[in-house]
Amino acid sequence: MNNYFCCYKCRSDLFFKDGSFECIKCNLKYQSNHGIFDLRNIDSQDTKGFSIKKDFVISNIISKYFDKFKYFNGILKFYEKVSLLDDNVLNDDSKLNEITYELQKFDNPQTADQIIHGYDILNKVNLYREEFNFPDFKKNVCLENGAGHGLFIDGFSKNFEKVIVIDFSLSYLLICKKLCEERKINNAILICASVEELPIKSNVIDFIHSNNVIEHVTNQDFMIKEISRVLSNKGLLFLLSPNKNSAYFEPHYGLPFYGFFPLKFRYWYIYKTRKIDCRDVSLLNLKELKNIFYKNFNGRSRLTFLPSKLKKTAQTSLIRKIIVFLISNRILGSIFSFLINKLFIGIVPYHVIIAKKND
Repeated sequence: MNNYFCCYKCRSDLFFKDGSFECIKCNLKYQSNHGIFDLRNIDSQDTKGFSIKKDFVISNIISKYFDKFKYFNGILKFYEKVSLLDDNVLNDDSKLNEITYELQKFDNPQTADQIIHGYDILNKVNLYREEFNFPDFKKNVCLENGAGHGLFIDGFSKNFEKVIVIDFSLSYLLICKKLCEERKINNAILICASVEELPIKSNVIDFIHSNNVIEHVTNQDFMIKEISRVLSNKGLLFLLSPNKNSAYFEPHYGLPFYGFFPLKFRYWYIYKTRKIDCRDVSLLNLKELKNIFYKNFNGRSRLTFLPSKLKKTAQTSLIRKIIVFLISNRILGSIFSFLINKLFIGIVPYHVIIAKKND
């Protein structure tokens, strides 16, 4: 582990002592929680829509009932149920046992549609490999930057020598841990940390994937600066950001033309229809995403929607099938690619940044 990780605060090496990591320079100690090392800032505060205290309570419950579920789908359903409980119920063992028994019917192996996501991303990356002179994935180190439930890990673990899985939530990482057990993944390192303060040494990561993460962080500039710092000179970034000005349905709340409505109307409408406070998500439009990269990433990048030679995608919705058919069509492909990646790029559902650092 010492080949990749460092103290988030002073960037000094960490050494292992008495079951914890300790910084050589500033003597900070990082403990293991439920078998996952917590390398977060010890002064971390609650972030947008995320309570550290609540996550710690939920992660303790998940850890307690972890072995009651054999598969990822079971532990995921358990998390989804428990995270909605009132605080006064979280200490009720009889209620938690009841929920566990109730959810056993969902404890099934992952489906092919769940497993495919990581492979789908790498298929898209392959279409940009020649342009960015990116080497073969094998023997490279991948960073899953903001893993969430970990649906991309399987594809990455089969194509990279090492996969570092970062998330700010211990609960999410326990779900990832169950996924790794189910899929027999032994080359993934799960680390609880902030994408704005990565406890990773500079220039050691060959490929970074960050999917629907940037809109959830407190300081988006810090996130991109950290990505630029840890990415190696030969490395490549694949970052997906939902588009605030999308003409399609916004993925978090299902509101079309989300960014075109006045801010107060957005808050009112989403709270009335979804009972959700949407102020914890900061979507970016085309101009804002470009500006963040221009200021904070030391390298060249391409902003796009879909690769022009794409022939398949993990998404199976009708509109996705139509888009893939058109973009892969021998006659219409180049025209349609120009429309979605150039002319109408400002209103597509999401933007993808493919970026490489300057040598």
